[in-house]
Amino acid sequence: MCGKHLPQHPNKGELGYIPQSLGLVRHASVMHNVMLGANAGHKRFWTPLPSKIAKKHALDAIIAMGIEPLQYNIIRKLSGGQQRRVATARTLSQQPRLILADEFLSELDEHTKEIVQSKVIEYIHQNKSTLVVVEHDISRAKEMGDRIFSIEDAKIKEITNMEEE
Repeated sequence: MCGKHLPQHPNKGELGYIPQSLGLVRHASVMHNVMLGANAGHKRFWTPLPSKIAKKHALDAIIAMGIEPLQYNIIRKLSGGQQRRVATARTLSQQPRLILADEFLSELDEHTKEIVQSKVIEYIHQNKSTLVVVEHDISRAKEMGDRIFSIEDAKIKEITNMEEE
């Protein structure tokens, strides 16, 4: 995982997570929430201020998710789909090598799902990262994944024929 041999753990920021429950700071702005991710990946413990690169990664992720006009809005005033894009931007701004995503496309309309999915996949390919997704829509999982596993009767089964369901 992240180029490490167990029991080593990844360096700070190498593991990103997009939780189904989002985990956003509801009384803070979009930018503040995304900077939490950027700082996890780029801020050094001895400096109290975020680096220019962390700010750049945060803004790039906000733009990629199409929420730039909302960057100073308070989270609790956003729709569920907008909040989901903030959570995704927070993780992308971190620049992780491994992303764990739990139903990260739920609450998004079809058009926005396609945009968010393509931006996450683009990030994965450009950064040679890995994405592990929990997705109940098998056709969407097939669009995203190189390897697909299903859980049936408490057993994990790899779907080897991408045509079967």
